[in-house]
Amino acid sequence: MPDTVTKTNMLNAAAIVLAIVVFVIDLLVPLGVAGGVPYVAVVPLAVWAGNRRYIYALAIMVTLLTILGYFLSPEIGAIPWQVVSNRILAVFAIWVTAGLGLAWVQNTQFLLRSDILTEAVSHLAEGVLITNDHLEWPGPHIVFVNEALCRITGYSANELIGQSPRILQGDGTDRETLDRIKAELSSGRPCSAEVTNYRKDG
Repeated sequence: MPDTVTKTNMLNAAAIVLAIVVFVIDLLVPLGVAGGVPYVAVVPLAVWAGNRRYIYALAIMVTLLTILGYFLSPEIGAIPWQVVSNRILAVFAIWVTAGLGLAWVQNTQFLLRSDILTEAVSHLAEGVLITNDHLEWPGPHIVFVNEALCRITGYSANELIGQSPRILQGDGTDRETLDRIKAELSSGRPCSAEVTNYRKDG
């Protein structure tokens, strides 16, 4: 945890220093030169830190600096419509980069949570089987089984994943119960039921 905090603090400091450097250059460069565009380079540092609030904060900060640079930069031979266009494009690029960064951070955090959940479920003593939501035949299809389920059923994960749970059913599996489960799940309601399933060896 301290390493992560140190990395985040270093990235924060680097982003602020970079923003100040770009702002100083922006003030020295005449209007008409795309002086606002380098501000975009600040946003990926916040993305790298992986903090959504920091991405927003830095995007707002460099947007304000881009606008401020418009008013404070020297007007040597500037063509007004070009200057305004450059600044608008710079702000657009800043927020596109921020938006993509936010999506990347959210996706990365989701994958991390998924990995943690998968790891936890994999080591449960109870059997766990997860299917997709395609309930009509030939679905649903199994997308995850834990080690306990493989031990209980005698099937390997490779034998089960991609198959329908019907692979575990037999003569003693109650059809009415299966129909009730399907009806409940199709309507988006939770369902609790006991079903007789069979091992690979019967």
